[in-house]
Formats: sequence, structure tokens, C-alpha cells
Amino acid sequence: MLNNHLTSIRKEYSFLLVLVLCFSCSTSPKKLTKKSSPQARGDSCVSDHNYAEEKYLTTAAKAQANILARCFKNYLQFEEDKNQEIKICNTLTVQRSGKVTFVHTRGFKGDRLPKDLKMCMEQEYWKMNFARMQLDRRYTIRFPIHFKSR
Repeated sequence: MLNNHLTSIRKEYSFLLVLVLCFSCSTSPKKLTKKSSPQARGDSCVSDHNYAEEKYLTTAAKAQANILARCFKNYLQFEEDKNQEIKICNTLTVQRSGKVTFVHTRGFKGDRLPKDLKMCMEQEYWKMNFARMQLDRRYTIRFPIHFKSR
């Protein structure tokens, strides 16, 4: 009788173990599948966002764009032509801890940026901290930002 009871408990635990394993497999990081158009492939500033975390990280970086807008305003103060439009491609590498470890800012499609604007923007990116996002690994994100004066 005790043997039947132990066998029954073992079967229940093996069933629970299978359930836990299935659940842990289903909660692993999800890859986003996205078909890219042929036009998007030629654009060197578009990121594929293979992981959902990359998408959220890009959104968080763009949300802090008001700080970057100050760089653009300061740049316009010293320019004679106040009516300008600048497209910028940003590449950031963010460690698991949320610390930014690599920053590269360039003009969209390879255009050169004014040095003072580029330096200001890169300094602001270095100051950013994404620790609250609780990342599970290092991510490199690439995204465009567009500034236009009135």
C-alpha cells in the first residue's frame, strides 16, 4: 500500500516537473518576427528589433529626445540659417546593468553632422541610464531622430 502511494506521488511530481519545464520554455525571451520591405533594407539606420527588449529600449531612448532637442536649439543659436532640418542616425550599446557603453551619432545616410551638435548629443547619450529596464543581456540599438526648425 505504501509502495502504491509513493508511486502515485512520484507520478504527480513528474507531471508537475513537466508543467514547470513547459512553462519555463514558454517564458523565454520572445523574438519578434517582422518582414522587412526591400526599401527598408537599403536604409542603414533601421534596426530590426529582433527582441522585444530592443524595441522597448529604443522607445525609452527616443522618449528622452527632449534633452536632445536642447542640443539642436543650442546649435541653431550660433547658426546664421535658422531654418534647418537634420536627420540623425544613433547607435547605442547598453549593458545589462543599463549603462551606455558605446555611442555613435551620424547624419542620416552618411551625411556629416556639425561637430558641436554631434558632441552635445553623444554626451547626452552617455549620461542616459536604462537600469530600471532590468535588461537580461547587452543590446545594441540603432534608430533615427529628426529635428526641424520652424
